[in-house]
Formats: sequence, structure tokens, C-alpha cells
Amino acid sequence: METENNRALVREITNFLRELGMPTHLLGFEYVRLAIYLVYENQIYKKRITTQVYPIIAEKYNTDPQNVERSIRHAIEVAFTRGNVDDIYRLFKNTVSSTKSRPTNAEFISMLADHIHIVSKNF
Repeated sequence: METENNRALVREITNFLRELGMPTHLLGFEYVRLAIYLVYENQIYKKRITTQVYPIIAEKYNTDPQNVERSIRHAIEVAFTRGNVDDIYRLFKNTVSSTKSRPTNAEFISMLADHIHIVSKNF
């Protein structure tokens, strides 16, 4: 059953991803949003993104975990190449710079889940 808090959390995640410049038309956008939601709801998933989160998403979308990983990686890459650089640097601080590459899928998902925990204590 979807509650108002769940819908508000999904809206919050969606807004963060849009602010970072991740296009909503990418399938990876849906996967990233669900991954962040799952990690937010259950912090143990932070250490199990590849082994548990990707399979959950794959089952929901009737695909395989490798496709989920690849789509998420592509969506993050697009956000980092086309997105708002100032917002990205503000959020990810020392994990990204002009000399470093983008964060890994797990880093990206974990950092956003943590950020939402910090700024949205009412969920």
C-alpha cells in the first residue's frame, strides 16, 4: 500500500535527480530512483546494491540485473556530462572533480539516499 510518505519520498528523490540533470526519459532514471528508495528504506542495502538491489529492480521491471546496472551507469554518466555541474559538486563534494571521474553506481545511490535522510527527516 502506497502511503503519502512514500509518495513524498519518491517526489523528493525525483526532484534531486532532476536537479542533478538526469533525464527522466531514460530507463536508468526509473532504476536509480527505485534503488535510492530501497536504500533509503533499508540501509543494509548500501552494502548489497549489486547482490540484492539490482535483482529486486530487475524482477520488478522484468529484466536482468546486468541491464539494470548498465542502465543506471548510463543515466549517471548522462547526468554528469549534461547536468548542473554546480549542483553536482555541491552534493558530491570531494568525490567528484574535473580530474576524477563520476562516482560509481553504489556511491551515487548511497550518497543520494544519505542526503535525503539528512534533509528530509519528516519521511
